[in-house]
Amino acid sequence: MNNMRFLERFIVVILPILILFILNVLKISSVEIAKLDIFIGSLISAVATIVGFIIAIIAILIGVLDKQIMKIIHEKKSMNLLREYLFVPVVIGSLLIILSFVALIMCDKVVAGMLFKIFLFLIISFVIANIRLGIIMIYLFKEISEEYFETESKEKILRDDQI
Repeated sequence: MNNMRFLERFIVVILPILILFILNVLKISSVEIAKLDIFIGSLISAVATIVGFIIAIIAILIGVLDKQIMKIIHEKKSMNLLREYLFVPVVIGSLLIILSFVALIMCDKVVAGMLFKIFLFLIISFVIANIRLGIIMIYLFKEISEEYFETESKEKILRDDQI
């Protein structure tokens, strides 16, 4: 695996660790949020909505398994990568929702210590995983549309020749 592929796959872990290291050097180990319950409620809603969209994407992809689009994805050897990039945000989002409920129960206004670090790690990872998913989906859409329209135009030429 080349360095760019390694970085692309593990940026979801590397960048949050780097940010937590910087915060540790700066001695930032807690955050005070005046209305923590509202913040956590909003966070849960946003994460649940995004995870719902990702699950909808998965359902749509399952629905087109036998279509030419999925054949192109298989030919490009992108299926495992797509599965991973769809799976990671769902798992991180689910963990973030669970941790949000824990923080809601355990904290009044201040999220500190290990809970703060885990919370921040998951939030950063979730955002990065979704950005990465968006980038790969745009890339796949570009590849698929080029291949699809190229195949369609070849088929149209063949049909026109037969007429």
